[in-house]
Amino acid sequence: MSKADIVISTPPALFKPGTTVSIDAGVATANIALPNSGRTLRIANVGTVAVFIEFGDVSVAAVVATSMPILPGSVELFDRVGPTGYVAAITASSTARVSITAGLGTE
Repeated sequence: MSKADIVISTPPALFKPGTTVSIDAGVATANIALPNSGRTLRIANVGTVAVFIEFGDVSVAAVVATSMPILPGSVELFDRVGPTGYVAAITASSTARVSITAGLGTE
């Protein structure tokens, strides 16, 4: 084995939760201010339908056709980059609760 074959990696850091906020997504876009307690955002769709999200400022809006889907019962982690102070959420039908926890870590 040569030095070129050796890969040094940093193990992932366990997620350390901070503040959590929740939004009830429905067929009309709604947004909520993100907590400021960390640079990682853990987004959980605890509903039974897909939720489509978009990050941005106070005027951010989510659109079913173009925003990122979060599948029912799933959890996604995002790095907070740039002026991401709000998240918007929408569903194609029905409603779904989305919980957003800011914190530190990658797992």
